[in-house]
Order: sequence, then C-alpha cells, then structure tokens
Amino acid sequence: MVSPWMDNGDLGAYLKRSTTDGSGVNRVLLLCQIAKGLEYLHTSDPIVIHGDLKATNILISNSGDACIADFGLSETVTQTRPQFDGDRTANVNRRTNGSRETNTCRSIEYGTNNSTAWHTAGNARWQAPELLTETLQRTTCSDVFAFGRVITEVYTRDIPFPDKNNAQVVLLVVGGALPSRAEFSRHTRTGQPDLGESASAWGLMEKCCQRDPPLRPTAGEVVCLLEASLRCRDLDTRRQAPLPIHGGSTFSTPSDTGATIHTNVHLNTHEFMKPRPDLSQSPTESPDFPSSADPTLYEWEVVKVRDIPAGSGGFGDCFEGMLLGRHRVAMKCCREHIPARVAMRIAEKELKVWVRLRHPNVLPLIESVVIDSKMYLVSPWMSNGDLASYLKRNPDADCLQLLTQIATGLEYLHTSKPVVVHGDPKANNILISDSGEARLADFGLSDLLVDAFGRRDSAPVSPITNATPWEFAGNPRWQAPELLARDTYRTTSSDVFAFGRVIIEVYTRKVPFAHIPDSTSVIALVANGTMPPRPRGKDVKARTNMLCCGTPSAT
Repeated sequence: MVSPWMDNGDLGAYLKRSTTDGSGVNRVLLLCQIAKGLEYLHTSDPIVIHGDLKATNILISNSGDACIADFGLSETVTQTRPQFDGDRTANVNRRTNGSRETNTCRSIEYGTNNSTAWHTAGNARWQAPELLTETLQRTTCSDVFAFGRVITEVYTRDIPFPDKNNAQVVLLVVGGALPSRAEFSRHTRTGQPDLGESASAWGLMEKCCQRDPPLRPTAGEVVCLLEASLRCRDLDTRRQAPLPIHGGSTFSTPSDTGATIHTNVHLNTHEFMKPRPDLSQSPTESPDFPSSADPTLYEWEVVKVRDIPAGSGGFGDCFEGMLLGRHRVAMKCCREHIPARVAMRIAEKELKVWVRLRHPNVLPLIESVVIDSKMYLVSPWMSNGDLASYLKRNPDADCLQLLTQIATGLEYLHTSKPVVVHGDPKANNILISDSGEARLADFGLSDLLVDAFGRRDSAPVSPITNATPWEFAGNPRWQAPELLARDTYRTTSSDVFAFGRVIIEVYTRKVPFAHIPDSTSVIALVANGTMPPRPRGKDVKARTNMLCCGTPSAT
C-alpha cells in the first residue's frame, strides 16, 4: 500500500522538534485538523471507525497539516442507520453539512472483523474503559476517547501516563483516571503566552474522556469547540485582521471587537445547540474571569457574567457573557415576559438571517446556545457601545467615515443573495468596535427577501415572514412613510430611508424629531413627509444626503 512520504514524520516527533528549534506549533489548529479528519470518518457512508488513534498514527505533511494514518485497526460500520440498542445506545448530535443528524454510540458489533487478535489489539493508554471491560467492539465513541488522549500528547509532548507501566495504566483507565492537569499548563509554547489555552484543552480532553460513552461529544462537536478556540486565538493574536466578505469555509474577525468569534466554519455552529450540562463541579481557573461571574464555567463554554441586562431593545435583552473562560461576549435573548415558544421563534428568525452574514461592517454572530430552555445569540462584546453613546463620548469622531461604514454594511445586506433587509437601522442598532468602526447589529426585524418579479432590490418583494408583530414593530422616528400603511412590508428602500435618519443622529447627536417627546405624535409628521429640523452649523453635503435618503417616496 503506497502513500505520500511525510518528511515531518508523526505528530509526536513533530511536536518534540518544534520545541527543540523554538519554532512552536499551533496546537489548537493541529487538533482541529485531526478532529476534522475523525469527523470525516465518522460521517462517511458507511461510517469508518479508526480504532487506534494516537500521535504515532497521525502524520504531518510538508505544509504542517495533520493527516490521520494507519488504518490497520479500522473498520466500517455495515449498518449506516442502526437501530437503538437499549441502554447501550445514546443519542448524540452529528454535524453533517450544517445539519443535525442522529448518530448512535453502540456496543453491538461493527463491521466484519471478529478475530481475537484484532479485538485485543491496541494500547490501554489510548483505549476507552469499555474496550477493557464491557465490550471489545470499537465505536465512534471510543475513537473520541482516543482523541482525548491525543490532546494529552499534544500538550504534554508525552504519552498518556508516562510514569506508569501497562498494568497500572489498565487499572487507571478502568477507574476513570485522567492525566494530570498540571502537566498541561507546564508545557506551554516557547516564548508564547498561554492565554488559558492549556486549561481549555484540558477541559476538552476531560469531556472526550468521559467514562460513560454517551457523555462524550461527537467528532463534529469537538470540531465546533476547537474552531471556537481557533477563532479566539485569532482575536488574541491577529490585531486588525481583515474580514473576508466572500463565502467559503473560513473567516476571521478583527480583535478590535474586544471579544472573540466562534468557529472556523460557515458559522453553522448555530446548529450546535443543546441544553447546558451540569457545570457545578468544574470551577474555572481563568484569571481574567470576573469575580462576579458564575464560577462553574467550562472554559470552552459560554455563561452569563451578570443576570442584569447590559442593554435592552426591541424584543430582547442583552447580557454580558464569557466565552472560553476569558473572552467577553454579548448574549442576546428574548425578554422574560415573552412566552417561551414565541421567544424561540423570534430567536430562530433572527438567527436565520444573522448566521449568513460576513462583513467588516456587520456584527458577526459567534454562536447560538440554549441555557435553561432559552436561546441566546452570542456575538463579540463591543466595549465602545452603540453609535449614539459613542458619538456623545467622542465629539470629534469622523462622522463621514462612520456613515460610509454604515452605508457599506447596508449595501452588503442589500446585495446579498438572498437580499437581506435590516428593518431597523438606527444609532442604537449600530455598534462601534474597539478600533472605532461601525457595525450593523440587531437583526431582530431583519428578513430574507425573495424578489417577486425576478429583479434585484428596490422592486416590490415578498417577505418570507410577515407575522403581524414583525410588520408593525419599529419606531416611527426611523420608519419610512410607506411602513405606516398596514399592507406594506419593509424593503431595501425603507432601510435607506432609515439611514437618512441615522445621518440626523450622527450630526445632531439626537434622535429624529427630538423636540417631540411622544413617538406616536411623530407618525403624522412622517406620513406627511415632514423632515426633522435641519442640523445647525453642519455642512451642506450632509444635509443633502439626509434629504436624498429621507424623501417620502420609496422609489
């Protein structure tokens, strides 16, 4: 059997050389590549069980990529859709092209290899407890357990339990023992800060090496978690990195957001939604974690820092949260008074729109997560707050540049396929990054539009969602006159009208028609095409732009 020659050798040797020559390696990236390879095996049809995952069976290409090798103990699952098997079966989520499938972790026989030599092959240092006691059948779950041991090898640059003989290892594995956590922290990259990476890795290893197979994550879930860590590393180390606008499988987000971004996929991590596990036995050790936060955080997860909302608007409240134990994030959810079923529909509607968006002037979605039956949409924390508060704190801000960034973000939405109508552009829904860049946010009133006449934007469109609360939500200070009619939906034109109102906010530091305290009284003025008072002392160009965008006509 002939395969490409790998000059870099296996993973273990590669890691030791990188320590010797001081070059260092991206351990999280290597683990993510291995997990992706494992996910590929486990989502193939028929499913492939590797059976002997360890550092010596993982080769490193000339470009430094990890490749799973040595399939001598591998086998295929002959039943691609196996039935449940009583207590020996557990439902786990499998990620396949962004969808959720049901996979099973079974003790029944996989494949056709029944020889005793094959069953007993392998090394206890990487084997799951069930392979040593209850069953001799390798499964996707036992592969994930072995991946947890590979995490140990990557961070300690040694085999699991290096100071124990094989007999002692068997007893330790059967008893559910884990490698020393201190070993992870001790082996940091030469000359590089650890930034809590080793603690997060240990937590993931612990999850993969759960004694009970159904409690282990799937390979797809492991990929999601590692991609989250990769995104966080990007935001820690790549200051001012550009954000690609195009599609594709990867993107990074600037660290000027003041927080981190989740996963290196098409942001399909929103599919990775599940009830929270019991975290009561896992106190975080991150020194950056605020003392007021829930101390029971697993480092790779998201928790609320405070129960009091940091802000509110529309249908939802926004809480400050913590991702991976050290990164500030915003956690948006529907307000308490909204019935749970309605709240879930609202969140899913916003998620459906937001998850598609990739642009430097659009706030990126990190993930969605369900906590106590409530869905939270997680995004980077913007320490500069919204546009309105930012302008009040920074009177010398470049207004024209900010407006250009907002318009660029709006153009991106309107030229997307399908077209995205924001539905509620205003200063409170535009956040400012740490570098002072404007980002459109709050897609609670947004929608994906289908052109009823086969044309692009500005033509009459038929919204996918036209529920009454969605139609009439919003504030007349920013709404176009046509939106005050019951039978009219939001369009790209109404977004542009609202942008004209944002121009007013930028140059006056006040809401439109600020001299009229009651928003209801503004409706008649908007319907009649009355413009807000002209900003005093502002340049003619800004006034002209405001007039062009704020015209009552939608054409």
